[in-house]
Amino acid sequence: MAGPMPLKRAGSRSLANEIKNNVKPTGKPPPGKPAKELNKHAPLGDPPSHLNIMECGCWHDFKREIPWLTLADSTLVEMACRLRAQLVAGELGITNYGALTRLVLQLRGTAMAVDRQATARNNDDGAPEGSVEDEMFG
Repeated sequence: MAGPMPLKRAGSRSLANEIKNNVKPTGKPPPGKPAKELNKHAPLGDPPSHLNIMECGCWHDFKREIPWLTLADSTLVEMACRLRAQLVAGELGITNYGALTRLVLQLRGTAMAVDRQATARNNDDGAPEGSVEDEMFG
């Protein structure tokens, strides 16, 4: 039996061109063209089209529960949505439960983070009427 069949080239195209033309796009700009800057403060937006219905529901839940999420957080939100959908369906294993917990921590989605965000908003506007600061410092 002979060795592996050699790759055949179609017409005058080289193997490198065949490989280059068959590679899926990476989303990176071609060499020499500037990349658009990611607006880190843009809102999170809608879920990607490749998420299923349950994962899209989780996306909207995260968006509602953690309103300070931005476009820069979208990859972490996507991973968290996939894991949360498994949790809701009763299919999430212990290992992935820990991964979901870490993702929520990275997204600043804990009760402590919510309190910090509320405190930061209150400090920007001044202490709210009747707050502890009002009572303590007159």
